[in-house]
Amino acid sequence: MMNKDKFEQFIINRQAAFDDKEPPKMAWGKIQEQLNKNNKVPRRISLWYFTRVAAAIIIILGTGIYIGKQMTSGTPIASIEESFPEFAEAKKYYEVEVSEKLAQLASYNYDTSLEEDMAQLDKFMNELRSELEEAPKGAEEQIINTMITNYQTKLDILERVLESLRSTNQVKNTKDEEVNI
Repeated sequence: MMNKDKFEQFIINRQAAFDDKEPPKMAWGKIQEQLNKNNKVPRRISLWYFTRVAAAIIIILGTGIYIGKQMTSGTPIASIEESFPEFAEAKKYYEVEVSEKLAQLASYNYDTSLEEDMAQLDKFMNELRSELEEAPKGAEEQIINTMITNYQTKLDILERVLESLRSTNQVKNTKDEEVNI
């Protein structure tokens, strides 16, 4: 204890000598920096934060996979049409012809079973498109030829029905003219 009393007495006696001195400003900044480093509280990551980050990652990945599948599902037919330009040309031709025949047919009174036949041919065409997407390399040409044949069949059926309706309509008109005379 004696040492402490002597030290205190020494400072009290020379207090005036110490009071006029100030530490350099940089010294206090360094001291404060050291205190802040030592008092830093470790950051805790909460479970809620981790769950939100994981959910965001899952949503982003899921959306990416979904978009990727949507983009790749449409490419086989497009690439087939690019690989076989004659198919694209034939498809366009037959679709125009079929729509014209259907428009002509609309002006006649016809049997509704024709619509069922057209629906069956459309269903068959959809099956062929599905097969075309899954077809191994080299088998596409046979499926494309079958698709073109399907278009031809549809057009032939419509032409035959139209011819039949026209001939029936002409016979009816001739009979009406004979009755009117």
